[in-house]
Amino acid sequence: MNIKASYHYQFEDHKKSILIFYFVLTCVYLLMLVSMSAVVYSTDNGVSTGSIGGMDISTLIYVFIAGLCAFRESFGMLLQNGISRKTLFAGRILTVLTIGLILPVLDRILIVVMRLLNQLSGTNIRFASLFEQVYSLKIIGMSQFSIIIYSYLLDLFLYISMMTLGYMITLIFYRLNNAGRIVVGAGVPITFFILLPTFDSMFMNGRISSSLLKCIDTSFGFSAQQPLNAMITSVCMFLVCSCLSWLLIRRANIKG
Repeated sequence: MNIKASYHYQFEDHKKSILIFYFVLTCVYLLMLVSMSAVVYSTDNGVSTGSIGGMDISTLIYVFIAGLCAFRESFGMLLQNGISRKTLFAGRILTVLTIGLILPVLDRILIVVMRLLNQLSGTNIRFASLFEQVYSLKIIGMSQFSIIIYSYLLDLFLYISMMTLGYMITLIFYRLNNAGRIVVGAGVPITFFILLPTFDSMFMNGRISSSLLKCIDTSFGFSAQQPLNAMITSVCMFLVCSCLSWLLIRRANIKG
């Protein structure tokens, strides 16, 4: 089993897009810093004020899209070069874990750099991570070191779960025929965003929506301000999506 070759190929496939993503992200945040410094102005003390929160949400979106785009090319290339599906999948898991470990570090570095530039520019703009934004009550009384650790762990588990979710979705569409893709691609959004809300509103007095929102709130610990809930939920998502991805990939054939 040449897991190293499988891992190396799949990780290399992401390196360029990661560099481009963080270059663009840095430029966007620099532009936001300059814009907010110029536009948002406090008249009582002459200091620009504002807030940019949840900076790692952009990375969360990126890893999901990266997961969506990660299957077809690597699957065809590796299988044609004698790599088994099991080895390919093992390399995929290692790739996801590696990216999950690295990107939160890059996010922390970016936040630190933006805060330093904020201080040097003499503005008073707050740059906050997703953890600081969502669990704002939790961070009261916490040391800066603890905030960094919690932010890193939360991002790590969220990133690996979302990247694996994107990979699983791509596998589902890959295995379906054209008719199945249309049914799933159109049917799932219509069901969840039109039919279910309509049925819930007309016949259930909103109980379904209320239960779903309560389930999400509990799973991610929003109201209780418990990031551990979100970490556990993310790990469970990662494991479930990984298992389903393996079941889908083990019988997948190369398509033209």
